[in-house]
Amino acid sequence: LDLKESTFRFSCLNQHQFRIFKIGLLFRTSGRARLNQIAALLRAMPVERPSVLAGDFNTWFRGREEPSIHYVREIFDRPVDLPEQGTVKFGSILPARLTDYVLFRIPDQWQASYRRADELYGSDHYPLIGLLRVGKSKRNTKGQGTSQGGGLEKPF
Repeated sequence: LDLKESTFRFSCLNQHQFRIFKIGLLFRTSGRARLNQIAALLRAMPVERPSVLAGDFNTWFRGREEPSIHYVREIFDRPVDLPEQGTVKFGSILPARLTDYVLFRIPDQWQASYRRADELYGSDHYPLIGLLRVGKSKRNTKGQGTSQGGGLEKPF
């Protein structure tokens, strides 16, 4: 797994750099398989910069209660409260389901949130709009958010 090819660095106005990772977990698998997939992804991710993890987690049936979401939230712990609205609409019979997320691993002084757009714009997934507000560049020494089996820790 080579995350370097899918990693982008951005400079904010305050010259802070962070990484954005876009993922898509497997749909036609068990929740256990998605948990294994996200664990492998987290172990492969570099930790030296604040990061955004966004994409389709395919949590069709259990939403935020799926084990893969609980696991990734140990590391990508912002926003504290996830939006309630469904993010994918499949046909007119089923209600919108929560499958897409924008999660942040950022210093305590930073703020992050996201929301779902009101329109589908021709897709079956609603666009998600994220906001990242950069604070002072103090380092966090709490070391929060350790992933199971080694890998990422929140280093700032």
